Amino acid sequence: EHDFIAYWSASRLLATGGNPYDPVALRTLQYATRPQLVTEPGAIFTVWNPPWLLLILLPLGFLPFAWAVPVWVFCNTLLIGIAIIISWDMLVESPDRRGLRIALLAGFLLGQTLGDYGVGQITGLILIGVVFSVKCLKSGRFGWAGIVLLLTTIKPHLTYLILLLILVWSVRYGHWRVLGGMVIAAVATGIIVCAIVPGWILSYFQLILSLPYPHLYTATLDGFARFVFGFHGFRFAGLLLAPLAVFPLLRLIQERGWLTAMNVALLISVPIAPYGFGSDQIILLPAI
Repeated sequence: EHDFIAYWSASRLLATGGNPYDPVALRTLQYATRPQLVTEPGAIFTVWNPPWLLLILLPLGFLPFAWAVPVWVFCNTLLIGIAIIISWDMLVESPDRRGLRIALLAGFLLGQTLGDYGVGQITGLILIGVVFSVKCLKSGRFGWAGIVLLLTTIKPHLTYLILLLILVWSVRYGHWRVLGGMVIAAVATGIIVCAIVPGWILSYFQLILSLPYPHLYTATLDGFARFVFGFHGFRFAGLLLAPLAVFPLLRLIQERGWLTAMNVALLISVPIAPYGFGSDQIILLPAI
């Protein structure tokens, strides 16, 4: 329930016409729902993710919190399972049920997967977005690839290298449907949220500016260096190094395909992200 109460309360506010990015409204709702969570030291009550996440979770906002939690656990398990199955199918040339069973077991017993369940995180949506976008890109369904890629922007601090790679690849080879699909999906969801909560944009950007990630010790190279050595030089290492990795990754797409390129991109971007938590590392499941 720990992280999920933030996602549920934001969706609940959206479902009832409230502002999902209003910290005061979020805290009030959360305290009325689970006061023992809100009083925890260092508890995070806000949702820093873009509005398309809240539209996806909107059906859960209509449910009481006690019902929404098990429903999300079921949906999260389904998302991760589907992502593992699709990844395995793309990796093997012929059906391999025994290998698939091992892959599912390994994926579900991974510490980061269990951590994702344990705190009620939503990184499974980013994982399924990565896997489905690879599948669409491989099959030439570029418009759908762009729409699905919008899921990877739910946590752009993890997928920034993928997004830069897709942008450069689309421009270089003229696959404008990928970018068009992303833009159309983002604009459509923004308009829907505007129709429900007209003032969400200003509240969202105010919330983003107050994001306290510089003060968090997280599961990244920067978090490790700051905690152990007191060194702060890795915070923006990923953003600075990303342009250098794009063109080698473009060659990797041609030589090894999209799945390998995406996996390598994530293996680079996740450890040197500005911030990120252990449960976020489930997006490395296809690489593992």
